[in-house]
Amino acid sequence: MSGMDEIVEYALNESKVDYVGLWQVCGWVRRIFRPDDPSSAKQLVFEVVRALLRNGLEAVDLAPPGEGCRPWTDQPPDAVIKRISEEWTALGRNPNPGEAVWFHDLHLKPVN
Repeated sequence: MSGMDEIVEYALNESKVDYVGLWQVCGWVRRIFRPDDPSSAKQLVFEVVRALLRNGLEAVDLAPPGEGCRPWTDQPPDAVIKRISEEWTALGRNPNPGEAVWFHDLHLKPVN
């Protein structure tokens, strides 16, 4: 199994019990691929995001406690990647927990 497959499988399994944050994907990419520079790391993260979207996850913002999540209105992978890239650039650093985007399994009831 490739490193990319490993990350995607782990994220998909995690999404069955909780939301998956962009910060988690960044951490998995750093641990498994050990990219040499931030640009390479970002590109790998975006590859993972594309795979997650192809495999039934959606980009969401978390709602207030008890209200689940709010799916982004524009879910095509290119649109999701563009928005994540813009928000990540605005941060000026890697995302911390809760920043930029969460991913949710389309087939599950939102976690409250």
